Amino acid sequence: MTHSLERVEQSITGSPFFKHMGFKITEFEEDRVVLTFEMQNHAININGNLHGGVQASMLDIVMGMAIRALTRKDCVTLNLNIHYLVAVSKGVLTATATIIQKGYKIVTVEADLKTEEGLVVSKGIGTFKVIHS
Repeated sequence: MTHSLERVEQSITGSPFFKHMGFKITEFEEDRVVLTFEMQNHAININGNLHGGVQASMLDIVMGMAIRALTRKDCVTLNLNIHYLVAVSKGVLTATATIIQKGYKIVTVEADLKTEEGLVVSKGIGTFKVIHS
């Protein structure tokens, strides 16, 4: 099923997990999606840094957002590979995604998670299946 861009954005922001984490969509266009997160205590690991699972979630979500913005179709993650580069403990993080290859059913996307200063905290690459129903 094909959806409007506004409906796609509403379906993402309506997710209970998305709301609980406090993620925010700051840009949502067909050619650019940006997800931000202000670090909060519930996202900190035992070492006092942002939990790797939160980073993976942000990267996964922004990659899926990029596909949905372009195709207006739902998608599911088939594979997700994350490189954790720098530990951070405070501030606002921004995730952006770039579609590398788009086929009819399979899309490959890469994403970066950065600090306000532009430092790359983690990078991800994912393979997604577009749902054609």
